[in-house]
Amino acid sequence: MIAEVTRGNHMPDLVSYLFGPGRHNEHIDQHLVAGYADAVFTADDQLWQTQPGIVRRLRDEARELGWQLEFPHSRWGAEVPHGYVWHCSLSLKAVEGQLTDIQWTQAAHILIAQLGFDGADGKSPCRWVAVRHGPSSHGNDHIHIAVNLVREDGTKASAWNDYRKAGQACAMIEQRFGLQPVPGRTSGRSVPEPSRKDREISSARGEPEPLRVRLERTVRACAAAATSETSFVAKVRQRGLMIRPRYSPDHRTVTGYAVADPNRQARNRQSGTIGPVWFGGGTLASDLSLPGLRCRWPAGHPSEALGAWSAATGAVGPSPASKTTGSVRRMAGDPQAAADLLAAAATTCEPASGPLARAARLMAKAAQHQQPAPRHAAVADTIAAMADTFLAVTGKDSVITLVAEIATLIDTCIEFAEARQARPLVHASLAVLTQDADRQARAVLSASVPKEVTMSDLTHEEEFLGHLATAGALAAHLARTAMGQSSGEAPDVKALKAAGYREDTPYDEHLRRELGERRWAKYVADPARIVCAALITDGAAQGRDMRQLLTKAADMRGWEDDPRSPARSIARVLAYRIGRELNKAVEVRTSTGTTASYDAPSAVLTPWDEHLRAQIGEHRWRQYASDERRRDVADLLARAHADGHDVPALITHSVKAREWEDDPTSPSRRIGSVLHYRLRAAIASGRGLPQQVDHAARPMTRIAQQPSGHDRD
Repeated sequence: MIAEVTRGNHMPDLVSYLFGPGRHNEHIDQHLVAGYADAVFTADDQLWQTQPGIVRRLRDEARELGWQLEFPHSRWGAEVPHGYVWHCSLSLKAVEGQLTDIQWTQAAHILIAQLGFDGADGKSPCRWVAVRHGPSSHGNDHIHIAVNLVREDGTKASAWNDYRKAGQACAMIEQRFGLQPVPGRTSGRSVPEPSRKDREISSARGEPEPLRVRLERTVRACAAAATSETSFVAKVRQRGLMIRPRYSPDHRTVTGYAVADPNRQARNRQSGTIGPVWFGGGTLASDLSLPGLRCRWPAGHPSEALGAWSAATGAVGPSPASKTTGSVRRMAGDPQAAADLLAAAATTCEPASGPLARAARLMAKAAQHQQPAPRHAAVADTIAAMADTFLAVTGKDSVITLVAEIATLIDTCIEFAEARQARPLVHASLAVLTQDADRQARAVLSASVPKEVTMSDLTHEEEFLGHLATAGALAAHLARTAMGQSSGEAPDVKALKAAGYREDTPYDEHLRRELGERRWAKYVADPARIVCAALITDGAAQGRDMRQLLTKAADMRGWEDDPRSPARSIARVLAYRIGRELNKAVEVRTSTGTTASYDAPSAVLTPWDEHLRAQIGEHRWRQYASDERRRDVADLLARAHADGHDVPALITHSVKAREWEDDPTSPSRRIGSVLHYRLRAAIASGRGLPQQVDHAARPMTRIAQQPSGHDRD
């Protein structure tokens, strides 16, 4: 359980917000679960009622409750430094499910008692209230607790050390209800999660992950590859980050540091100036503080490190890669080493946040269970060499070999829960890297062999590549099986979320009236709701009358016993009906000013439709929308994405490769067939593969191009 604490000065506004729909209608089923007796027992009955799956709006009733909680502050006129409103949210991980209202009531009372707000110590009590929301957008069950720090008699409650006391209360709640303890709470070591504000800012900027997470991974990778404090500073700067030191009072030693991305600027509330967003090393992760990093490296001369911190840029180049065979035996059971190497691998092998990045963060959390211990010199050298090879992409060893060693290392750390979660991610990434490299190596090998040469037996290179392909396919199968068992989301739901679709639409109120409250509650709680919302959004974008269409879809037939329903869920039944209506005859205005109608095929939505539409233009998009081959193109794009291809790059290349109407090599004049043909050719040629995979495949390519031993002799 996680507690987040904030302070403020407007109790009525806070309570009104807690019972409101939220900034993005994320508040669901807001209702009271506990509070100070005189305040909550006189509250409106509607505040206690629960309506699962419904965004409630109780502004007036909530504001009245807020004034009840605020009364001691206005009565005594007491002012509290940093604000008289103490606000704390308690949340669970989505994987832990949900607590009942009774359990949340007990949890709220434990927190209030631990902070001393209940008056059990003989002092006058504080007025407070606990409001429960439904699961957040990330599936986290949580409550909000608002406390007036002005007691009933006008004295002020102390919030000193409230973070530590809230953490102790969370530990008590975890023990009472059998919840998973938060790593590092007892040891004081942790990898903090990004705040909701961090996630919202990154989402608004279109970034795949919060800035804090990206900086933590990059700094960890640089620390793993560095062999001294001087080289660490240089490597951080070489990765394009800004780094500044924190000096001691006498300015003779560096006691800490902070990093920032020069491309992320924000306004400072205190000074009003615009500048980089800085994160201290210790705030990114406990083991990334400067004292923690210094434990990794041999002690150097203080003036040398001080000069590196003062320099504007680093001048330290990549260290030579060394052989790493057998390194796993020396690092067995070391989650810290796995976290460092995964961070370096993710920095090189993934253009954005991906499986390796998630695995690196999981292993970093697993490392917090152990107290840091000095590393043997051979182990430190091995980790630095492997990480530096990832960052520099140099040396004879393929990065695939290094990722395979990391996978083996994680297998030795399986006692940690985070390692068990990271294991399928790493094996899946290894399989993708292996298959992509195998595909490119085969293409180069076949191109280098003259057509007139025939071989009855497999060459050594082909046999080697065949083994790689078999191993990669098997690893991918096992990884998909393991990940599929732990994931509850259907593939279409994941794809639509990745494409940016939202579950809420402007037609929700109309749909709610048509479905009725009982079915609406089921619809809101349905994981497939986004499938229906995506169809509604696309239909509205096409200019369809969605209110009339939704009314028709809701009244079409019975629901629970619908024999033609593709699924028992309300959302999928509704999506099926909306799709049928959208696929009926559609009028399109042609270039001559007349109108023509066509029968649209079954709705096929992909995350790349908008990109494809922009590339081929509106005229061809209308033809493509009516083409029966559209489904084949969608399946081809999905397979290419699963194989690690950059799908937008594939689409752009296929559309811009040649002209369309007078294309003599086109297998068909239909847009869908032409596009399908070009995409297949682009995929076969290896286009759209990540650049890092291309680098990883080069060592095998060179092996394939080398002459055999007899030829060399």
